[in-house]
Amino acid sequence: GGVPFEEAMITVMQQLEGKRVGIDNTGSSRVFLDAITDIGKLSFDETDLQVLEDARLVNLARGGNLDFVSPAGAAQNVQLLKDGWYPAVSITDLIENLPSGDMRGIGSIGHTGLATTDDYYRENFDTILRMTGVMFRLIDAVNADLANGTDHALALILPVIEAAAGVEIGVDGLRAIYTTLDPLLSFEDQANYWVNQDHPQYYWNVYMPQIAAAQSGGLLPADKEFIPDGAFTAPHVYKTLLRYKTWYDQIVEGAAGAKGERARLAEVAATHYANRNYLDAYRILDAALD
Repeated sequence: GGVPFEEAMITVMQQLEGKRVGIDNTGSSRVFLDAITDIGKLSFDETDLQVLEDARLVNLARGGNLDFVSPAGAAQNVQLLKDGWYPAVSITDLIENLPSGDMRGIGSIGHTGLATTDDYYRENFDTILRMTGVMFRLIDAVNADLANGTDHALALILPVIEAAAGVEIGVDGLRAIYTTLDPLLSFEDQANYWVNQDHPQYYWNVYMPQIAAAQSGGLLPADKEFIPDGAFTAPHVYKTLLRYKTWYDQIVEGAAGAKGERARLAEVAATHYANRNYLDAYRILDAALD
């Protein structure tokens, strides 16, 4: 508390010197590990390092044979958290304390989500919007469980996660994943990623430096122009949903005095709106008021 960031990082990372350290063997955390050792002025050569798959890392850590450990999987991290382990440094620490666009922080950031083919995306865009609305509705259900202490959605997710990860974490472990390790962001929260250009995690602020680094390192041609929109559909999908939501909000007051069939359609539109299906919410309400 109150210690300058780089000084704090040195204090944290110097604790690893001469200690038994385990990191996962996927390579997915390399940028992050390079960053924290660089800022913390530590080399893994100064540690007793083991690079292993997650299952062995967890077993060694739980058996008292590692002092510091960095598994890749969220479920494996939760298993250790439940045993009393705690995060020493995280990607969030880097993002919050390094300048916006600093590769040491954002180089570890990627986005995962829905995927489809180019042809399907072009030919069935309305379906894409509806499916994305379902995704946001599921996120709402998980976040409602977290806020209310319920497990309506979490109980359905748990057996899938445990089977895939090969661990038993229980609903409390799942809460830890979605609260601490890998929170699910609501439709409103994702504006920071796709709309709010000043936010450090706005997609251009994250990926333009990564593109520049890839060009500098020879992974992408240096003589061509690349932008994140050439790789992601999410910005266009999100902004389209936001546009339909905004249009709905602008006309919804006009439905207050609707009667008969118009009132019924307005109720149907409101249900779609609550379910994050902003496309049909607007279209149905617009038809009701026409």
